[in-house]
Amino acid sequence: MLRTRDSGHEMVVCSNPDCPQQRFPARELWFVCPGARCPGLRKDRPEEHVRHYPDQYLFRPSKFGYSAPCPHSPHVAFRKVCPYCWTLQPVATGQSSTIAVIGSSQSGKTCFITSLIHQIERQLARRAAFQMSLEWDDQDGLEYFRDHKREIFSHGKVPGATRRQARIRSLQITVRFPISGRLRRWRHGDQGVVSMVFPDPSGELLENLNDAYYLHVLTRAEAIILMVDPFASQQYRDRWVRDEKLREASEGLADGHIALNAFVNNMRGQTGDLRKGKVRKDLAVVVTKCDEEGVFDPDADEYDLPVQTYPYSEGITDEISERVEQHMELDLGFAHIGALARESFRNVAFFAASALGSPPRLVEENGEKVKRIDNAKPRRVEDPFLWILHKWGYF
Repeated sequence: MLRTRDSGHEMVVCSNPDCPQQRFPARELWFVCPGARCPGLRKDRPEEHVRHYPDQYLFRPSKFGYSAPCPHSPHVAFRKVCPYCWTLQPVATGQSSTIAVIGSSQSGKTCFITSLIHQIERQLARRAAFQMSLEWDDQDGLEYFRDHKREIFSHGKVPGATRRQARIRSLQITVRFPISGRLRRWRHGDQGVVSMVFPDPSGELLENLNDAYYLHVLTRAEAIILMVDPFASQQYRDRWVRDEKLREASEGLADGHIALNAFVNNMRGQTGDLRKGKVRKDLAVVVTKCDEEGVFDPDADEYDLPVQTYPYSEGITDEISERVEQHMELDLGFAHIGALARESFRNVAFFAASALGSPPRLVEENGEKVKRIDNAKPRRVEDPFLWILHKWGYF
């Protein structure tokens, strides 16, 4: 998630791995006017513009920012183009803070992201809640989300292991919401505008730690959401997983420490901060599948913990965080994850969430085993998102 700052002097990395320049100042980016018949098209345009974008007007603003007004039309431009390879960049390029979702292989990132966006649309957008609105920054991302949303919430089918799709290097949306309170409006304006960026949604982040684009996104990230799968815990499997095939399938799962450790090492290496000290980022550690037997569930009757609603309650988050961290240490054997998190980040909170609301059932269809969910109802997936916005001072 990104907050707007003048960042024209900051270095950006082109999302095209074959770009001849790769790294350059943000002020060199071209903005694309969204107007279909912008008067700028009738101006004397550079040959490269005409060749690569014959029907769109490209310009450089006098002051770089998240968006820029077109000098020849009433439109505001958000999309940006690399001046060296002419690849359309993620809308957030050139901004200073990002929320990235990381996790080891098969940790549930796809379902979590889909359910989080679903909850923003259905719950956080309500007038009685945070009145959030969503803007998709590119058509590919919108179609990617729609496909997974349809699969989960319409067809009742859990997506299989996601495959890499080269056309989507990051999934990105812009979230807008009104800001209340005189001091908060003085700091942020009347409207909060943040961008959620999920680098490499159809691949595995750990495979790209040497990729300049992903390192750039992660280095600039101001908040991280780490997915932790309880099925990766040998202690949990020995006690609760009774299905032998499921236990065997879970043997190869990494416990989340690998992803977190790789991230911390790379961030300290990128920033040159190799000495003891904390990374200046916020970290939300999310234990997934809280609907499974033996996993801490904040919605269980024995805990009676209220749901996070408007206005935001820091007390609810604190109580859940304490219980989840204790559960990770005592029941999952993940004390090392909590220790690394607290030692490495400026602010840390722990959460438990279910992207589907209840465990899927395995059925046979056309000779294949398929995971089905009768009525997907995400639970608590928005909690880490709201906590980060709270830490950023939006509410």
